[in-house]
Amino acid sequence: MKRLKNLAVGVATLGFLMILGSLLHVPQWVAKAAGIYSSPVSNIIEAYGVPYQSGAAAGGGFSDCFVGCNFYTATVPAGYRLFVKQITVAGNTAASSGSLVFYPSGSPSGYPPGYAGFLNISGGFFAMTVPVTAVVDGGVQPLFVIQTPAGSGASAAYSIHGVLVNCSTFPGGTCPAAVR
Repeated sequence: MKRLKNLAVGVATLGFLMILGSLLHVPQWVAKAAGIYSSPVSNIIEAYGVPYQSGAAAGGGFSDCFVGCNFYTATVPAGYRLFVKQITVAGNTAASSGSLVFYPSGSPSGYPPGYAGFLNISGGFFAMTVPVTAVVDGGVQPLFVIQTPAGSGASAAYSIHGVLVNCSTFPGGTCPAAVR
């Protein structure tokens, strides 16, 4: 009799725990309907941001990029933050070598560049797409700098690809401090 009682209590306890567990579990369709997400930070940025692309071309180009030719993209809107994922640059030059530096700060001073590397020049032309991880604050105009040997200039088209996030969607209505 005691054994039967222990078995009944065990089955009842197991049944109670199963019912309790099913109540605590939120089905996927309910989570989506309620807007409940459990995601890494990068997925949150993707979910709450809008895809962003900004680019321009330096029309006539520069005659001498020895010191560095500056190419600016559009200013990031105030109240937003741009999470840069990729930069693309293509153009021509008389040089056989050169370098590209991307400054998300809009200036060579301040924090380090988002990308620095050599241009892949072949037959006077260069084209490259580079994955980067950089943050551009609102009101800032990102800067590309192309540097070539003395006497050789460059013309280029360049673009930034990323995710633009409205800072008012963060708690407190402002973007948190960016780790640079």
